Amino acid sequence: MLSESLQRNVLTFISLLSAFDHAGLIEEGQRCFESMNTHCHIIPNLEVRSCMVDMLSRAGHFDKAMYMIEKMPASDCLPLWSVLLGACQIWGNVEIGQWASDHVLRQNGDLAGAYVCMCTIYATAGMQKK
Repeated sequence: MLSESLQRNVLTFISLLSAFDHAGLIEEGQRCFESMNTHCHIIPNLEVRSCMVDMLSRAGHFDKAMYMIEKMPASDCLPLWSVLLGACQIWGNVEIGQWASDHVLRQNGDLAGAYVCMCTIYATAGMQKK
């Protein structure tokens, strides 16, 4: 894509990152993200960064996903924390799940999905009350 003179914009990169995410091509997605700013001079917006957090956390790279969140100027973004919480549900990550859930519920305490995710995370970890 870089070698050809195609018009690229944020939507191009969101589409590419989503495809890499669903195909499990994490390294390729990271290279694409890096080239967005360095080669194409496009500053990643919140949606692009959310795609990256989704890709990294779904692949189990929670350290990289959390680093990405911490570098963001507006880290109190409900979709961003919801993405991370969803990945914690997949992996059964209690510690990061609680952290993400706290952020989600601080922004929207009525969001039932956050409670369901945490319930599933606790059950997977064998932490349900008897």
